[in-house]
Amino acid sequence: MKRRLPKLTQLDTFRIAAAEGSFKAAAEQLHLTPSAVSHQIRALEAELGIPLFERQVRKLTLTAAGRDYAAVVDQAFAQLARGTQTLLAHHARSSLSVTMGSFVADEWVLPNLAGFARAHPEIDLQLDTSQRSRDLMREDIDVALRFGRGHWPGLTAVHLLDVYATPVVSPTLLGDQPATLAVLGRLPRLQSMAVPDAWAQWEKVMGCTLGAPTAEMRVDSYLALLQSASQGLGVALGLTPLVNRWLDQRRLVAPWPGTARPAAGYWFVHRPGEQDEPAIAALLAWLRETLPKDG
Repeated sequence: MKRRLPKLTQLDTFRIAAAEGSFKAAAEQLHLTPSAVSHQIRALEAELGIPLFERQVRKLTLTAAGRDYAAVVDQAFAQLARGTQTLLAHHARSSLSVTMGSFVADEWVLPNLAGFARAHPEIDLQLDTSQRSRDLMREDIDVALRFGRGHWPGLTAVHLLDVYATPVVSPTLLGDQPATLAVLGRLPRLQSMAVPDAWAQWEKVMGCTLGAPTAEMRVDSYLALLQSASQGLGVALGLTPLVNRWLDQRRLVAPWPGTARPAAGYWFVHRPGEQDEPAIAALLAWLRETLPKDG
């Protein structure tokens, strides 16, 4: 029986399309057109002689065979990634590429980074603070510091820090007004474009209704959200303890109650099986030492 191995480019396209559930989303990641992605998938299906996707109007789902094959392909690419990292670790100076949001970089990592450099002069760090989410399985990124609830398919996520959502505002904007829900509801509201339903989630958890704001502004990063609030442009949802330094410096105040349960958290994310890589283990240990404290 002839053994057939499809082209790696087709397998990679299939893997991403299966994970995204969309040819359009896969095309954006691969910097291709949706039609090019569709063509590669059809070529793969023709070579295998098995349909991998069920195509319906505005809906794309994996067949049973497609789901099984996607799991195999994911494992194969993960093994290739681990093998590549092992090869590089034995034949080059230790380097570690890390992606994180600009707020975490500016407020947490960069102010303490000299300590890591002194403790680990053998590790060259490369920091990426772009807003877009990077694909650790196919991009040259080793570690991601991510905000969420710890579930990123195919990756290992190590919990770092719980955060709690509480309204924060400039002392100047609040003035002498009492910290009541009625006053909170009347203030201009700042929204994060990354989490557009954040205020609705806070209201649900707190069991209250603020109603429609008198004015609303949306920003595309958490750092911009806090900067806008500190300039008196509106009230934002702060994430404690990450905003504690802003509160200590009175750039912002938090007179209203926050959530008693974590709104989400920050996670140290890497490819499976790489937790014992010396550079990754060293960075994780250092981050835990420099975490902002609760309270």
